Amino acid sequence: MSLNRPLMPCKFIAGWGWFFKKSILSPKVFLKTSPGGGCPHGAKGDYEELVVTSLQSVALFGEVKEKLPKSAFGLSGGQQQPLCIARTIAIHPDVILLEEPTSALDPFSTAKLEDHLDALKTTYTNITRNMPQACRILDKMGFMHHSILEEVNDADKIFFKPKTKKLKPILLGRFSEFSKVIKE
Repeated sequence: MSLNRPLMPCKFIAGWGWFFKKSILSPKVFLKTSPGGGCPHGAKGDYEELVVTSLQSVALFGEVKEKLPKSAFGLSGGQQQPLCIARTIAIHPDVILLEEPTSALDPFSTAKLEDHLDALKTTYTNITRNMPQACRILDKMGFMHHSILEEVNDADKIFFKPKTKKLKPILLGRFSEFSKVIKE
């Protein structure tokens, strides 16, 4: 998707996948219909295979395969979050917007999701406070403070040679130093 040409808003948004920290489920959404469910442009291909593949990609299929015809509300928060991620990636969007995508996941599920995001070879934006994860999965990174974008660069440059004085203590986990820097 080229961002350099004019697009109608609905066409522009159609190529995007959204995932928020708080799982968003509809009471009418069942596990079996969640991937691609509610998306007007939907996913293509064998739907049953898509459900299985999407749930496997977030390490959830084994836990829910017996519950597929049931409501997604019966899942724990730690299961609802990967379900919503599976629903997002099932439609193969051009761009994925992620907000704290692994905050409720165990380390195994987190690693599996990170591997899957890498394999997608798609553009995604990850809003996170998880600095080790950002270092592992991002090519480019931005640092915002009070809604001002302070620095944008390659992730390794930001982590190892940040230009912004405010960012250094955050990367080192020295939050008391950050408080002093922002008061200057």
